[in-house]
Amino acid sequence: MTYAVKQQQCTNESVILKRSCRIVIGIVPVKLSERLPGKHLLKIGEITILESVIRRIRTVMDVEVYSKISIPVPYLQDNSSNIMELVSELSGKYDAFFLAGGDMPFFTVSDVKTMLDRFHGRAIVPRHQDGQIEPLFAIYSGSLKPENNLVAMIARMNPVYIETSEFSRYAFFNINTESDYRNALEIARNIGESHKMK
Repeated sequence: MTYAVKQQQCTNESVILKRSCRIVIGIVPVKLSERLPGKHLLKIGEITILESVIRRIRTVMDVEVYSKISIPVPYLQDNSSNIMELVSELSGKYDAFFLAGGDMPFFTVSDVKTMLDRFHGRAIVPRHQDGQIEPLFAIYSGSLKPENNLVAMIARMNPVYIETSEFSRYAFFNINTESDYRNALEIARNIGESHKMK
């Protein structure tokens, strides 16, 4: 179930990519939402959004949740000032890690595997047709210093970009408002339960 080795050098030139260049951990950050407090614990179907995120990632790798607030799932306290600082701290703990937002209810296991299958040492980031990227559904690699935003940190990693057309339709849908949540409930009704764990 675990995808690799902690603190092992991982380069594009590695001869044994499958052993030395895998992801050991999935990271799910959680903080208090000002626009929709408690959004991670809202339910879509029978379980919370956060639980569904953890379950899907856990099918292919171990998961650590870093939270600034008390939540009813096992978590590590996030004492960082912001997400950039957290990512920098994690880059000192792991050579590479998969970061996924805890408010993304519709990405699939196949979407996660698409990222993992492309990883050979360099960071992996989904990119939209207009050039926008998805920093909260990305593989981070190497030692990183905090920047003003995650986009700037990603640029320093010289990542491999994957076009978002290769992912499921609602993979990058995230919930920030009541309107988003209502839309998510409608999407869930339309796509059905079978979509969630594919």
